[in-house]
Amino acid sequence: MLSALTGVALAMAGLVAPPYAGNLGTTTYQGFATFTDEYEPDFNVVACPKNDRLPKLPEEFVTGLNRPQFGKGDKSPNCGVTVEVTGPKGKFKVLIVDVAEGPKAGDLNLDRAGFAKIANVDDGRVKISWKVAAP
Repeated sequence: MLSALTGVALAMAGLVAPPYAGNLGTTTYQGFATFTDEYEPDFNVVACPKNDRLPKLPEEFVTGLNRPQFGKGDKSPNCGVTVEVTGPKGKFKVLIVDVAEGPKAGDLNLDRAGFAKIANVDDGRVKISWKVAAP
C-alpha cells in the first residue's frame, strides 16, 4: 500500500497516470450550470455508451456536457470523465454521462443532487467553473 507521500512523489515523477481527461485537457472552464430531474441511469437513455471507463451508470452526481465540447453524434471521448464543478456553495465532483443540447461551451447540465451540492436548487442557473478531476 502506498503512503500519501509516496503517491505524491510518484505523481511528481510522472509514474502515476493523470485522470482520464478525454479531449478536455487541464483547462479550467467557465460557464453556467443548470439541472434536470429527468436523469435515468439507463444506457438506452443517456448519450454515452457503456465502455471501460463507464461500465455502469451512477444513480446520481452526473452531468450532461454541452454539445460543443461533447462533439457531434452520440459518442464522445469525454464520456466517463470526472469533473470538479465549483459554484456558489462550493465544489463537487460529477461524471459526464450525457450531452446537453443547446448550452454553450463551458456549460453543464447537472442532475438535481449534483446541482444542490454547488448551488441552491431554487437558483435554477448559476455561474460555475469546472475542470477534469480524479474520480
